Amino acid sequence: MGVLTRFIIEIIITLLVSGATAFVITTVLKDLLVDLCGDIVRATFWSRFTIIMLFLTPLMFVMFFGVSFDSGAADHTVVKRALGWSLFGVFCAMLTIAFQISKFIPSKKALTLREEPLQEKTLQEN
Repeated sequence: MGVLTRFIIEIIITLLVSGATAFVITTVLKDLLVDLCGDIVRATFWSRFTIIMLFLTPLMFVMFFGVSFDSGAADHTVVKRALGWSLFGVFCAMLTIAFQISKFIPSKKALTLREEPLQEKTLQEN
């Protein structure tokens, strides 16, 4: 198999892994971001940003650590390495995204503290 063919296989594997991940997370992520951002425009931006990162991170890992240009590597090694680095890239991107989103989700304690004044107002009005 030629070097270009091996490189294209690496890229296709990466795009398939990233595409599957983006497909699975898109609708749930958009709803969550609308809730956190409070605005559909902001949520759309962050949703698109996240999808781009889900594609770029694995692509960068495969580009830097792929073995398509190593003439001594077997063809199955190229596929295995591309799949491994793609999955690792998606894992890193998802971990970073989850960490960032988790910082903005209020804790249960904060939610109960926010609800207490509302309950007191309701009781006072009645």
